Amino acid sequence: MDLNDQIARCRLMVSLVAVDEKITDEEAMFLRRTFERMGVTEQEMGLVMEKHSESAAVAVIKGLDRVDRLEVLDDLSYAAFADGHLDEHEKNYIERMAQELDLDEQDVAEALGRAKALH
Repeated sequence: MDLNDQIARCRLMVSLVAVDEKITDEEAMFLRRTFERMGVTEQEMGLVMEKHSESAAVAVIKGLDRVDRLEVLDDLSYAAFADGHLDEHEKNYIERMAQELDLDEQDVAEALGRAKALH
């Protein structure tokens, strides 16, 4: 994945952790570590949040192959469990993103299972 793909991936994770209208310290720390690992600076992410919509990020991710889209689903699942639990808003967001990325319920169940196992 190139930087544009990574930024789109991060954009979706930010949307996910904000879906319940609060970002916990654990979620913020998870995002910072993930951005760092992906080579996306906080400054770059700030610009993306201002200028790129969630739908633009989905369009970028949708163009990736299935393996990469599954990795994005895993990232979303790990982000959802960053604060130790999965709430209904986060689960609904993940299910909606999976559908938009042409992934199925089995893919969602497996990704959430992997994320839950880490917490």
